[in-house]
Amino acid sequence: MTDSVGSGAADFFVSYTQADRAWAKWIAWLLEEDGYRVVVQAWDMVAGSNWISRMDQGVARGARTVAVLSPDYLNGTVASGDGSSGCRA
Repeated sequence: MTDSVGSGAADFFVSYTQADRAWAKWIAWLLEEDGYRVVVQAWDMVAGSNWISRMDQGVARGARTVAVLSPDYLNGTVASGDGSSGCRA
């Protein structure tokens, strides 16, 4: 697996919290199965990379953002805007 966030445009960026990782991967898999290009942290961001920068790049690359809404997401840093541009897209 490579860190491919910075390499070209994507149709969707999937935003989620770690508690919803399985749902995010399932959504991304369905979108890719239908031929869409998807950026999802679980596949496209390697450990040790600058997470905030990679999230910003993912949001910028994705023509659309899919948020996996859950209580964990709404109470987490992604929804509050702390450390991510996911809600500013």
